[in-house]
Amino acid sequence: MKIAALSLLASLLTLSACGGGGGDPVASVAWKPAVHRGGSNFNWYAGPCDDWWDNHHTIKRFREDDTINQLSAMYTAGQRSIGISVFYSDTAPESTGSHVGIGAGAFPDWFVDNLLRTYGLAKQIGFERFVLRFHPVGDYGRSVLTADQAPAAHNAMVNLVATIEDRLGILPYTNLCNECIEEDINPEFPAALWRLAHDDPDFGGRQFIGVTGGRFTTSDLEAVYGKHPPKVHGITLYNGPHSAALDRLLAFADRPIIVDESYFNSAETAQSLRRGTFAVGKPVLFVTQWPLSEAKACKNVDTLPLLDYGEWIKAGF
Repeated sequence: MKIAALSLLASLLTLSACGGGGGDPVASVAWKPAVHRGGSNFNWYAGPCDDWWDNHHTIKRFREDDTINQLSAMYTAGQRSIGISVFYSDTAPESTGSHVGIGAGAFPDWFVDNLLRTYGLAKQIGFERFVLRFHPVGDYGRSVLTADQAPAAHNAMVNLVATIEDRLGILPYTNLCNECIEEDINPEFPAALWRLAHDDPDFGGRQFIGVTGGRFTTSDLEAVYGKHPPKVHGITLYNGPHSAALDRLLAFADRPIIVDESYFNSAETAQSLRRGTFAVGKPVLFVTQWPLSEAKACKNVDTLPLLDYGEWIKAGF
């Protein structure tokens, strides 16, 4: 959940080409900045700033009534996509935090059941797109993992994705290692994960390694993907001083992009992303917002539940 700064081409190289000198160059055109309606990362019921990490994870602390009520409210507010984060390590006490252990290469049955119940309820309510995001944490964090640890993680992930598809008919977009393409992250583990996963049919071409917006280069992408880029990219996207992240992703210009984490209901970020997609002439697939507002009242999470998506909708996402 490291917050990476980004401002998506807000300088608008195409201002003059779009008729403009003083107005919004996007407002006058029928530009669709996203292919599909987005939504939220549905990871915690309540908080923030206190015990959201320990006591309110939507999968580890599954509560059916809260799940139905919150997902229904999110759907009524116009959201149609949902992301769920799996925070994992090699071992994790069941009673501690939001993370779960993968043991010898599988997630616990109770955790899988809770995830299936959550996705199943979301599908019944009407959600149309699903993202599954894997976050290695703690002593098993992305900065210390090695290639030798990739097979166990891969086995746990592919078995979970296969179970979701078999039981629910859902094939999620799968972020195999969230925010693992970044300048200060050793590419050894994500590259090993990708070698195992890039041609695995169980992922259906919807797998990728998460990119940290504003903190990567094209060479970072190549260090992980080699000559086998994904069929879809996923990027964490927050507004800020960096301006070239989307440009660098467009090194693989034929690959669609999912913004699988961004500010909660931010008009500034949504309009910046709209202008960015217009400037490069390419929409994103969809956006799933994170429970952090631009005010950042807390370090990582400051807005729960995620019932509002209106500013993103106004901007076309």
